[in-house]
Formats: sequence, C-alpha cells, structure tokens
Amino acid sequence: MGVDIHAFVEYREPVRGYVSLSEGELWLPYRQGGLYGALGISPEDGHCLYPPRGLPSDCGRVVRHGPYVRPAPDGESPQLSTPDEFSPGWLYLHEVLAALDHYPFPLEECQPTFRAAVAAMAELAKVPGADPRLVFYFDR
Repeated sequence: MGVDIHAFVEYREPVRGYVSLSEGELWLPYRQGGLYGALGISPEDGHCLYPPRGLPSDCGRVVRHGPYVRPAPDGESPQLSTPDEFSPGWLYLHEVLAALDHYPFPLEECQPTFRAAVAAMAELAKVPGADPRLVFYFDR
C-alpha cells in the first residue's frame, strides 16, 4: 500500500482572502518519495527543511471543505478527518523551491503536473499581494 498526496494551490485575492486555483485538489498521480520527503512526509527523519505546519487557519473554501477535512470556524485551523491523513502543511513558492533544493530533489525530477503547479505559483507570484502557496497533506 502506498501513500498519496492531496495538494492545492491557493492565492490571496484582495476581497475574498485565500482561494484555490481550482475547484478540487491537484492530480499528482505519481508517487515520488523525494518530493514527498522534501514536503515533510516524515518530518522526524530530519531531512525536510520545513516540518509540517498543519492546515492554514486562513485556507480557502476548497481546502476547508475538502473530503478529508473536518471544517472549523473561520480563524481556526481545520483538522484532517482520520488518522489515515497525515502531515498537513503549506509552503509559499520560495519555500517549495528551497525545500526541494535542501532535500535534495530537483524540480526537474518532479512529475510534470507538479512542475505545472509550481509554474502556476510562479505566475501568481507576479501579482502583488497574491502570496501563492501549496497546501497539502498525505494519506495511506
């Protein structure tokens, strides 16, 4: 049995706060241990640069009401719904790139769909105040 990642690209809109780039999670079908390690799947191994931070308290509707997330009142961090989901976290674009470099797992070795998500984050980063981030968690 393997581990899958549930990931979302979010960015800040001036009026609505953080919103998701899509109405669902990113489809990242290939299990890549190096990517998962860089993102903090096993923070106790000491290799990840940014240990999991939990889900952000200001996450958007798509993340907050996802199928594996217990909704929480605004201002509180939502929690994952079962022990099968674990290591929730979020990283800004510069942190994603630093985490990959630190692990090391080059972006060029990541699956094309993940590279596309990073490219979308880079484009969103050009908008002042957008502060794009990758929100994610894993499941068994």
